[in-house]
Amino acid sequence: MSLSHEQLVTDIVANCVKALLNLLNYQLLKPGAAQNIVKEIEKYKVKLVALQEIRWDDTGTIDIQETTILYGKCNEQRQFGTGFAVHKSLIPNIREFKDINPRISLLTMKAHFFEITFINVHAPSEDKPQEEKDDFYVNLDLTLNALPQYRIKIVLGDLNAKIGKEAVFRPIIGSHSLHETTNDNGLRLIDFACGNGLVVKSTMFPHKNIYKGTWMSPDGRYVNQIDHVLVSVRFKNCIQDIRTMRGADGDSDHYLVKGKMKVKIKKVTRKKGTVVDKYDTAKLNNVNTCERFKYLMSEKIRRINTDINDSIDTKWKKIKDTIKVVTESEIGKVKTVRKPWFNDICEDALNRRKEARNQWLNDQHNIEKEIAYKECQKSASRVFRNEKRKCTRNLLEEAEVDSRMNRTRQLYQKVNSIRGGYKKHNKFLKNEDGSLTTGQEEILEKWRQYFGQILNCENPEETFEFPLVETNDCECLPPTRNEIKQQEERLPEEWNTALVCPIHKKNDPQICSNYRGIALLNVTYKILAYCLLDRIQPIAEEIIGDYQGGFKPNRSTTDQIFVIRQTLQKMWEFNKDVYILFVDFKKAYDSIHRASLINILREFKFPKKLVNLVEASTV
Repeated sequence: MSLSHEQLVTDIVANCVKALLNLLNYQLLKPGAAQNIVKEIEKYKVKLVALQEIRWDDTGTIDIQETTILYGKCNEQRQFGTGFAVHKSLIPNIREFKDINPRISLLTMKAHFFEITFINVHAPSEDKPQEEKDDFYVNLDLTLNALPQYRIKIVLGDLNAKIGKEAVFRPIIGSHSLHETTNDNGLRLIDFACGNGLVVKSTMFPHKNIYKGTWMSPDGRYVNQIDHVLVSVRFKNCIQDIRTMRGADGDSDHYLVKGKMKVKIKKVTRKKGTVVDKYDTAKLNNVNTCERFKYLMSEKIRRINTDINDSIDTKWKKIKDTIKVVTESEIGKVKTVRKPWFNDICEDALNRRKEARNQWLNDQHNIEKEIAYKECQKSASRVFRNEKRKCTRNLLEEAEVDSRMNRTRQLYQKVNSIRGGYKKHNKFLKNEDGSLTTGQEEILEKWRQYFGQILNCENPEETFEFPLVETNDCECLPPTRNEIKQQEERLPEEWNTALVCPIHKKNDPQICSNYRGIALLNVTYKILAYCLLDRIQPIAEEIIGDYQGGFKPNRSTTDQIFVIRQTLQKMWEFNKDVYILFVDFKKAYDSIHRASLINILREFKFPKKLVNLVEASTV
């Protein structure tokens, strides 16, 4: 489906193949489940999918091809867990994703006139205790009542409820259910819908019985309709159809349930980000390549034609272009080749399983086809498991070769990729009111405001006063061009640009204050910065006393810690009172007042030339 005249026909999927999607701990659950489900989602061209039994141990997001999965947390027994799979075209419309508990999560999207909230649920089965069912519906009722009245509310998922065709429950239910009578969970669902102004739309569309059943027993003898979609009475006409898609293969006992919903979605255009290419610097480890590279670079830079009146920015641009041309011609760019474990062998096993499943669905009374399907099912799981282990084993062998060849960088990269496991990627940010910022430009603006607030600290209340230097009134000759160059002390504008990368520290990864910023500076500027540091350090070491332990060469805070321990020992020995004050400035190195830093350098009589260059190079 695509956006056209601000209209979007969105496919809603309730309980899209209840597979065990645990990529974080593949020893417990099935490898390849997430890739398989994403393939089925793309096959049926759905934009929004509700998932149950995700069983991941934390909340977050993960990108797989064109789909983003927003997932909630499972319980302590690694059960349940709900979430949504959203196509990338709808990502800017997401306003909020909230994980209520392992059985309930909600997703709010911005529409043209209203906001739409999808509540994904996984209800207790029929044989569970009454108290567990009561707790589930109490939490679901509280979640629904906490939403504003003007929103379009849609409850969908695995409700484990059989709904019959009793006329007494109409118009809350329809007359096209698979079952004739309603069970206990069905009565609870109808009571919940009646109390909250909802209708069960999954029972209101005429289809063949094979397109109504959503769950099949392991032996294939029974099919039930226990996955449902409920919507507010006011907006019931926005859902145009709901049916089961039996062809979707998720290696599960649940079928895919597909619905069509017609609403006006606010159109959001997304800009494509720029791709930064990396140069293949590993080639410089070869002595001949390195020597040739240095020779060509020096020759090309020496031949640069610069006019005497060129500005510093123009000269730097010519040097930079020359460096890029020589680097691209001699060492080239890194060609990233991904080696996913889900390869063609896994793809063939998956296709064989799908074909066997379709043949069995067309003739479910054929025992031979059922046995063949189960054999293909076991074979596919075995292939997925073996290929994933083989990929890990190959990675370890490559790391061993890197260790023998003293390729330390490549060795640590491979070891960390194996040891670190899956690393979450945070896609959204939270606002102060708890809502999500999903647009790319809005997220960048939020980061800009956050780091601007930290780095641009307030002016200190106390300022340094410096006496005015007496001027010499004697007549001086006009300065030479070389003297002007020495006194200009101006850097290229590009050197004053830093790329700030947020690094997560702890707690909620969707809150900006839980990050620290790392500034990536121009490499050529860093050469100048190291030159200045080499000239400043000898002077600074004469000024700073022995009381400074940290951030000094060949020193640490061990001496200070030892002094504190000795002081506390003497306190107990001589029965004296000791008062210790620990001061820790919040984000101290991120919020340095640059003007005060320059004044301190002048106060301690650092050479004027160094102070001016430090002031010019402060980014």
